[in-house]
Amino acid sequence: MPLKIEYGILQEVEAVKFSEKAYANKAAITGHTVIDAVLLAAYVIEWVKGARSGGYLFIIACFMILPLIAEWILYARERESKVVRHIMGTTYSLFYIFAIFTTDSPVAFVYALPMYMVITLYMDTAYCAAIASGGFLANAACVIYQAVTAGYGADEIRNVEIQLACMALTGIYMVTTTVGIRKSHRANIQEIQMQQEKTDQLLQNVLQVSDRMSEGVAAAADKMVLVKESVEHIRSSMQEVSAGSNESAQSIQNQMQKTEQIQNYIGKVQDTADFIRQNVSDTARKAEEGKNQMDSLARQVEKSMNANRQVQDKMQELRGYTERMNTIIETITSIAGSTGMLALNASIEAARAGEAGRGFAVVAGQISGLANQTKTATVDITELIENIHKELEDVFGAVNVVMESNRANADSARVVQENFGNIAQGTQDIAQQTGELTGVVKELGAANGQIVESIQTLSAITEEVSAHANETYEACEENGKLVEKAVDIVQELSRDAEQLRSSR
Repeated sequence: MPLKIEYGILQEVEAVKFSEKAYANKAAITGHTVIDAVLLAAYVIEWVKGARSGGYLFIIACFMILPLIAEWILYARERESKVVRHIMGTTYSLFYIFAIFTTDSPVAFVYALPMYMVITLYMDTAYCAAIASGGFLANAACVIYQAVTAGYGADEIRNVEIQLACMALTGIYMVTTTVGIRKSHRANIQEIQMQQEKTDQLLQNVLQVSDRMSEGVAAAADKMVLVKESVEHIRSSMQEVSAGSNESAQSIQNQMQKTEQIQNYIGKVQDTADFIRQNVSDTARKAEEGKNQMDSLARQVEKSMNANRQVQDKMQELRGYTERMNTIIETITSIAGSTGMLALNASIEAARAGEAGRGFAVVAGQISGLANQTKTATVDITELIENIHKELEDVFGAVNVVMESNRANADSARVVQENFGNIAQGTQDIAQQTGELTGVVKELGAANGQIVESIQTLSAITEEVSAHANETYEACEENGKLVEKAVDIVQELSRDAEQLRSSR
């Protein structure tokens, strides 16, 4: 987004530069149209009053309407045509000469003043000087003609002096104003070019940062994929642990039933003792399997904790990147503010120039609008960066939760390992008791009671192991969801970085 805005500013500046002549033509033709419409309306009113003849009104209408038609046609064909200004200046000069030589009004010379304002739109010093000189000479010729043919009274001589002085001062002002506007225009163009160079440099810096950010995000994405695979492996191991615990619980329930049968069928001591020894062997084997599975679980938990630590390190790197992006956005905002102030100053200078500065005021307004758009875009980018930072904080918290859960799982695994050791010890005791059972029938009842008690303890331990295994499995499920969410966030960051890099 920021890249597109900066490129848009450059394109707008170029467009303004190339369409300046077209804008001057349009503004001048429009002004000429307004002037002729007002003057023609005034002559129509005089014709209605009877002060002017129909033929005179027809000549005036031709002087006004025909040049306007030609100007608009030329503008439609070629907006930057230089012929427009010459047609305008020549035809209006002819109309002006005709008007001041045929009127009896002492103030008809002011007809030239509105056209002077229109001519200054072209910012052509030589052309303005030519028009001003022509207007002064026309008035001087008219004064000489009137002096020769009719003469002037004392009061009229003051009006003549005012007329010539007004035309001379107005012409001088028009030329000096055009010179000042041209100098100001050149200075502003140079300032815009300097800002363009600064903008190009800033764009290069942004692209370099986007490249580095894209590489960092890609590395983080690879690490998150490894974390996801590790969590999947832990979840699979916990499924096996849970299944083994369920099998152990079922086996212990069978042992309980067999022990009760020993109590009820004391006469079948030998057969029952053999059966017990067999089941004790199975129990010991399953306890050994459970211990091995818990060892594997502990190793997987350690791997998960290491992977989570790596994720935390990458999150810290991403935090650093977001902070650097904030610094860059602040720089862009500062430049946009400076551009807005320059545009404001240019608008003030254009306003001081009056009608002559209207064209540049429009350019300054467009530059100011583009600077405001840049500020708005930087605010949007800042909000996006803050959202990314917030999401990173959420992911960081989720990873911490995963690490705490892994620590709890490690503790549970150690407890389960100790329980399996107790189970193994219990099975050894049972084996010893069952070995003595064949030789000590009198102690069968007491030994059988001990066996029942030991099996009950074993059942409780097995249920606890099963419960811990289920909790660990559920935690792995939750960890998997959190890791998937983190992967999605990292992938989204990677897409954003790639889009920023490809926008060059």
